[in-house]
Formats: sequence, C-alpha cells, structure tokens
Amino acid sequence: MAQAPTVKPFDADSDVSDQETRRAVAFLPSHRKDCLAVARMSFDEYLSLDYEFGLAEWVDGEVRLYVSASEIHQRVIGFLLTLLSAYCDLTKAGRVWPAGYAMRAATGGSGREPDLLFVSRHHLDRVQDSHLAGPPDLVVEVVSRDSARRDRREKFDEYQADGIPEYWLIDPRPGHETVELFVLRSGRYRRVPPSPDGILRSTVVAGFWIRTSWLWDDDPAIFDAVVQVVGLDARGFISETPDE
Repeated sequence: MAQAPTVKPFDADSDVSDQETRRAVAFLPSHRKDCLAVARMSFDEYLSLDYEFGLAEWVDGEVRLYVSASEIHQRVIGFLLTLLSAYCDLTKAGRVWPAGYAMRAATGGSGREPDLLFVSRHHLDRVQDSHLAGPPDLVVEVVSRDSARRDRREKFDEYQADGIPEYWLIDPRPGHETVELFVLRSGRYRRVPPSPDGILRSTVVAGFWIRTSWLWDDDPAIFDAVVQVVGLDARGFISETPDE
C-alpha cells in the first residue's frame, strides 16, 4: 500500500478549494477494517488539522479517520454527557468533554478522542486549548460495530498502560447491552460489577452513579436521573446514594 504524504497544518487564510485539495491528497484508503482512511503526520500536525470528517485519532504516527456513529451510540453518549456535566456543575467535581477534544495520556503516546473524558478539579492543569496533556481520571467508550476490537483490546491495553484510573466500556448494540467499569489497581484494570439492582458507582467521581437500565431507554428522563444522582430537597442540593 502506498504511503500517505505528510500533511502540513491548514492555513486559515487559504481558500476553501485549496483546503479541499489538500484534504483529498492527504488521506488514503486504510487497510484496517475499522477505519476509512489514514495519513502520515506528526502529533502537532494532527492537532492543527481543520477537518470535518468525524472521529479522528493519531496512532503510530498516522491519523485514522473512523466511520460515523450510530443513533444509539450518540443517544447513550448524549445522556451520559448531560448527566455527568450536570453533576460536575453542581458538585464542582471536575469537567467533562465529548469526542472531538483530543487527549495524549502519556508523553509520546497516541492522540485519542474518547467518547467522553472526565478530568477532576485537582488535575485541570492538564487541560490545554489544543488537547489534554496527561491522563484523564475517567474515560468512557461506547462500542459500535466497527469499534469493538479497538475499544476492548487496543484502547483497553493503551489506557491501562497510560495510567487512566477508570475506564467505562459500554456496548449498547442489540443483543449486547452491557456496561463494564474497570478500575486501575496495581497497574492492571480490574472489573467492578454493578450492584444486583444494576447500579454502577464511579470510584474517581465521588458520589456519581448510574442505573445501567437508563442507558437502554429510548427516551431517557434526564432530569429525573439528575435528581436521583445528585439528590434534591427543599434545602438545595445534597449528595445521596440510591436505596439497595
């Protein structure tokens, strides 16, 4: 397979036709089954790309462009993003970003765009305008048809080696519908199962939990979920845990 040419950062002052030409030249069809196209470039060039292709990650010196996400994938991400963002806003636990904000968890490592990443208030110094420089406290990946191997093997091993404390792996595909929470202990991920009634508690976002059944709801009641997770009463916001 021919090697893709090196891509220079796009010039914001250049016209659209020139940028389109450079995009067409930069990317070549991928031999990988889970991505559409690849291009060789440096990490800094990857960060400066002006692309509108969807998910793009920098791995082993090349940018990989992936297929668009499914409706159920986006629904699950939208629910978790709203719930965790509301929780962080109310508790000041930290900040959360969806895919599109790149992270480089380890120096010299890959540039990934997780479906969700959370950074605690104690580690916000890692947040840069271009990317997250250092490991987040929590990463969430939602499995789609093309990403199962990548999320379960490639990213699992990489996130473990990079020292990301907590990894949520959600598979919403019909016939699967599983949520797995992995916690880093002594350098290895250990699975933490949900409670018998389907409640999963984060170990890094203090007080945050979900009912796994919420993720499979076609029309999740996000406000009700926020009320349950954060806890509301006449005195204001208080932290509560569900009855077990």
